[in-house]
Amino acid sequence: MRAALATTVLLLCALLLQRPAHAAPAKLTYTGKAMGTYVTVWFWTDKEADAAKAAEAVFTEMKRLDEEMTTWTETSEVSKVNQNAGIKPMKD
Repeated sequence: MRAALATTVLLLCALLLQRPAHAAPAKLTYTGKAMGTYVTVWFWTDKEADAAKAAEAVFTEMKRLDEEMTTWTETSEVSKVNQNAGIKPMKD
């Protein structure tokens, strides 16, 4: 197991060293709000457009989960389960 992990790490390092020179990687930070708190996503990359797209996907998914799991709105899945607790089973 350790040998496989070490081999994988070495291969990744070799691949990174073989990449053509681009702009120097930098720490990119994206902050949004979901689930009643602030969410921060960090990337260490030279591909800012890709990082921005990935961060947006993270925030979109967190907001989707928040809409399903929140107890603050009556239409969320969790609220529906709570409303029907002991009364009837939930269906899709």
